[in-house]
Amino acid sequence: MNKALLRPLGAVIYRQPLLLLFPLFSALILIGVFMSVIPAEVSPAPPGLETIKELGNTMEKLAAGGLLFIYYLVAYGVVLLSNAGLVASSFPALQGKQCSLRSGFNALYHQGSKIIRWALISATMGIVLRYLGSKSKEISRFLFPSGEGRAWNVLSFFLLPAIVLEQKDIHQALHRSKELLRRTWKQPVLPTYLFGGYGVTLVSLGVLFFFYGLLFDSSLWKEIAIIWIVLAGIFLSTLGTIAKTALYVYSSTGNVPKGFSEAELKRAFLNGNDDQNEGKVCESSFVVRGRGRSKHG
Repeated sequence: MNKALLRPLGAVIYRQPLLLLFPLFSALILIGVFMSVIPAEVSPAPPGLETIKELGNTMEKLAAGGLLFIYYLVAYGVVLLSNAGLVASSFPALQGKQCSLRSGFNALYHQGSKIIRWALISATMGIVLRYLGSKSKEISRFLFPSGEGRAWNVLSFFLLPAIVLEQKDIHQALHRSKELLRRTWKQPVLPTYLFGGYGVTLVSLGVLFFFYGLLFDSSLWKEIAIIWIVLAGIFLSTLGTIAKTALYVYSSTGNVPKGFSEAELKRAFLNGNDDQNEGKVCESSFVVRGRGRSKHG
């Protein structure tokens, strides 16, 4: 993601700090679930495929696979619901208006069933693709050809904004996501992680704090490291979701969100050819249900 977007995104959060609450709720819930399902004597990591492979009999493998699926489903569900609420709440902020948590909760009330169904699909795909990828690199390359910029990311990049802001169903939202990315940015190179370099820097500081605590046997520095990493994750998650919302508004309506510039938005996905980023945008309309307001491009 183009670093030029960091300034306007940071300004949005500075003006509307309430937007950080949805990722904070998500982090607290996931930590609570994580601590409740992982025994104290087990290393604190999500149950993985390597664990399943080491289990002896078929029933144990099936049970472990079921637990892994439930873990994925809960994780995807919590994160997607949080991000959907953030999309709805950040939409007025991108218009220069005061954000409201109520608009986010209203969106979850009206669109929550679609988001949970998408979480079910995402959890299933996550397990299947990880399993196939671990079995064969050839299969992994077939599923994610580099020339296509990772098709799964292209399909689902704008899915949540399409569901929340235009009330589309899952199939329509997937089509809408692909359509907008291809039309506005031609063949965008989607990053695996939004603001990857800056995110790595923030998290690396937390890792350094943790190693400092290990080196000097300081529990205080270890706790600071954990808190730092969690807060960095919340901040980066908020930035990423607001970025998707701003890019969705621009690509679907042609309107430039408040505080952003059209040049920054056009260069959001660096693919080595700025001329191809001059994709034509067309107008559409969308409504955040429960707010009683509409936006017409």
